[in-house]
Amino acid sequence: MSDDIEDLLRSGLAARADAAPSYDDPGLADAAIAGAGRIRRRRRVASAASGAGLLVLGAAAFVYQPWFSTDDDGGDGTTAADTSTVEVQNEFDMEFVVEDDSGSYSVLNQDGDSIALGDTEPTYVYRLADAYMAESAEEVWTVSVDGASGTSYPKATEESYTKVSTGGEQFAIVTPTTDYESEEYSLYDVTIADAETEEEVEPVAFTTDYAISLADWSETTAVFTADLNSVTGGSSGTYYFNDNLEYGLESVSAAGFEAVLLVDSMDPSNVCVSDLYPTEGTASDTEWCGPLDSTEVQDEFIAATGTEVDPAVVSESVKDQVEGEYIPLADADLGKYETRYLEAMNYWTDPADRWQVSGTPGESTWLLVEATGEEPELSELEPPAGALMPVLSYT
Repeated sequence: MSDDIEDLLRSGLAARADAAPSYDDPGLADAAIAGAGRIRRRRRVASAASGAGLLVLGAAAFVYQPWFSTDDDGGDGTTAADTSTVEVQNEFDMEFVVEDDSGSYSVLNQDGDSIALGDTEPTYVYRLADAYMAESAEEVWTVSVDGASGTSYPKATEESYTKVSTGGEQFAIVTPTTDYESEEYSLYDVTIADAETEEEVEPVAFTTDYAISLADWSETTAVFTADLNSVTGGSSGTYYFNDNLEYGLESVSAAGFEAVLLVDSMDPSNVCVSDLYPTEGTASDTEWCGPLDSTEVQDEFIAATGTEVDPAVVSESVKDQVEGEYIPLADADLGKYETRYLEAMNYWTDPADRWQVSGTPGESTWLLVEATGEEPELSELEPPAGALMPVLSYT
């Protein structure tokens, strides 16, 4: 297995050390948890063909429990303190998307510098390995970290959406077909083309059945979620998912991937391994399915990839990222902030699981949940003037 998959497989558990199982090598842990990374985001545009609906994998799958500290003196049920822009810049390297008086947009980075994004209002902005990536309903564009140059990529339809790979090395533009029976993926390296040459970047492309959803990928391995449990019941053995259900793994193989790891969207301990033959553009006739930590699954993954890297997938991989709109907290006592939280226009979650911000552009304060201590804390964050949203960082 190449160095890039090693980096991919090792990186994901660093921020989850207390919550995740322990493995000699995290294996595909991060690959299984790194997809969407943001809340209140329409990731799939129709019900999954399986009927049960697919959960969307995301590195930013916050573990929402009765988190919030309560007052010991019989107060309103929450402990909130004012938090400034400078504090979150220092603690989290948080960056913000701001709009100036002229209607232009920029990133205010952790050093207080302004990086121009242009005149198109973005719906989301991400910090990738060597660039910022912004998206609107019509396009995706990248801007170098110094704002000097950038590249634009059109979205095929208004239903197109994006995903980012672990470490922010690549991003995907995903377009459901008009009948919602399949999805077309275009994977791009994070590059900044010379705008004067109008260099056209050719993506890595493949098409898969709508019943499976790409969660993460490396040079050799693509990780998808699927409704496996309704078919296997969690039982180990040989199955014929690609053959019987026509998932389209041959297309993934033709795109150059050597293996596919399917993760059950309801039970991430249940996985299937499919061996791909990229030189032929074909997939194995069968998949081996079973517990992620079983010898059989590990052996199948080793056979598919030619490596002894443990293919373990963190059990935290599927949490609160659900189809359609984000479902607000059900168990936490938000006290006087409850109505405000529930009525917030936006919810943004850090891909590294350190924080969540909820609020509406133009408000003088937003709500900030910090998840870096023993217990998450709720406070009111004062965003910078003109702030539209925080930047979601994959670095």
